[in-house]
Amino acid sequence: MSYKIVKQALAKLTPEQQTFLKTRKYEGRQTMKQWLELFHGLALLDTHGDKIRNKAKNIWIVSLVFFIISLFFVAVVPLILIVSAILLILFIYFLVIFFKLDKIDLSNHLRLQVYPFLAAIKDDLNEKEKIQMTLDFSEVVDKKYLIETIPNTSKRYPKITTRYYKLPYFSASFTLQDGAEVEFEAEDLVRKRDITKRGSSGKVKSKVKYKIKHSYDLKIAFPKSRYQYLPGKPLIYNELPEYHELRLKIKNISVVLGTIQPPENLLMIFAAAYQSVRPL
Repeated sequence: MSYKIVKQALAKLTPEQQTFLKTRKYEGRQTMKQWLELFHGLALLDTHGDKIRNKAKNIWIVSLVFFIISLFFVAVVPLILIVSAILLILFIYFLVIFFKLDKIDLSNHLRLQVYPFLAAIKDDLNEKEKIQMTLDFSEVVDKKYLIETIPNTSKRYPKITTRYYKLPYFSASFTLQDGAEVEFEAEDLVRKRDITKRGSSGKVKSKVKYKIKHSYDLKIAFPKSRYQYLPGKPLIYNELPEYHELRLKIKNISVVLGTIQPPENLLMIFAAAYQSVRPL
C-alpha cells in the first residue's frame, strides 16, 4: 500500500466531505443512505491514511537511527557517506509523508464507531426517515474543551496538575420504523494529570496520565399503542400521554487517549431499552 492510494482517495472526496475533513465538524439532517454515503469515502481515506502513516513513521524512525549510526563509520569507510545520504533522504521523505497524512487524519470515532453503528441500525429506519446529526471529531484535549483545572498546591513532590476536558462528539435524533422516537448522545470526558516526581537519585521526571470516561446517553420514547412498559428495570422512566419515555446511560473507562469504544457498546444501550418494553 502506497501514499498514492491515499492521494486517490483524497481526490475522490466531494467538496462537502473535504469541508468535513478540514473542520472535523458536521451538522445536518439527511436520510440514512445520505449519511452513509457521506461517511464512506471519509472512512476509506482514514483507513488507508492510518496504515500509511504508521508505516511512514516506522520507516523514518528506523532510517534516522541507522543514519546516526552510519556517521560513526564515515571516517573509517568513506563510502558509508553515500549510505548516510540515502538514509537521510529516506528520513526526510517519510517524515514529510507522515506529517501530510497527520494533517488530514480524522478521528477514528468515525470509521470504528459511528459509521458501523449507523450501518447496523439502517434497516430499523424507513428509507425516507431523516436523521438530525451533530458530529465533532476535534482533538478532545484542545483548550476550548477544557471545563476545569485543578492546579498543583503541593510544594513537595509529586506535583500534580489535573485538567478535565469534555467533548460531545456524536448526537443524533430520529424515529425508528416501530414509531420509537430516539435522542442519542455520545461524549468523552478526559482527565489529564501532569505529574512531576523526584526519584531516589534526585532526578526530576515528568509524565502524563489519562483517564477517559466514555458516556452514552439514550432517550427513547416507545408509543403506547405498540408497547407495554415493564417496570423494575434500572433506568429513568417518564410516562407521557402517548409514549413510554425511557432514559438510559452507560459509561466505559479507558486510560489510553484515543481509545475508541466499539459500536457494540452503542448497540447495547438500545438493546437494554427494548428489554424494558414488550410489544402489544
